[in-house]
Amino acid sequence: MKKIFIVPFVLLLSSAIYAQQPKIVISIDVILGNKPPAPNEAQLMKIEEQRNPQLVDAMHHLEAAKAMLLERPGENYGPTRQQAINDVNMAWQSIRKTLYYRISMDYHE
Repeated sequence: MKKIFIVPFVLLLSSAIYAQQPKIVISIDVILGNKPPAPNEAQLMKIEEQRNPQLVDAMHHLEAAKAMLLERPGENYGPTRQQAINDVNMAWQSIRKTLYYRISMDYHE
């Protein structure tokens, strides 16, 4: 009979504790790399990077491709060089947004 009273009490208590946990919001400037993350943001970001090494690798490859395009302005890449740089920037931002989107889903529900 006591179990009937204990189970709802435990559920109520755990939901109250969960509701009081601080919500961490990562600004879009941090996600896009325009602003350095706060220590708590950096910790959550590192966790997501460890969970998704392929996305982190893809970002590194995009950074290398952009550096190559910028370092070799004399190479004949034709009129699409600047468009390629823009596309690399957009792809990098999209992957970064995707990578850190889970933080809002995991910690803001």
